[in-house]
Amino acid sequence: MLQKISLVVDDVNLENNGGSCPYDNVTLYDGATETSTVIKTFCTPNHSTFKSSGSSVLVVFKSDESVNDGNFALTWTFVGTCSPGRITQYNVNRTLQL
Repeated sequence: MLQKISLVVDDVNLENNGGSCPYDNVTLYDGATETSTVIKTFCTPNHSTFKSSGSSVLVVFKSDESVNDGNFALTWTFVGTCSPGRITQYNVNRTLQL
């Protein structure tokens, strides 16, 4: 069974420069490495949902040294394909907060 991942951005409070995110940011990759396709880079609240195309997502947090506060929170759910055209969402929720 191929599992996919659904990520929800619950909270973001990072240093930003008008939303351009040059100092602190979180980047979501659609795969297990930083050479994978970038799903989204963000530093401001957006409460968006993102879905992976496969069974891996890499979350990378970058920060500079100038401002030492802020946080982000993501919730993820595993989604598996049982048969063509039929998707089952499992009740396996986790929350990551840094």
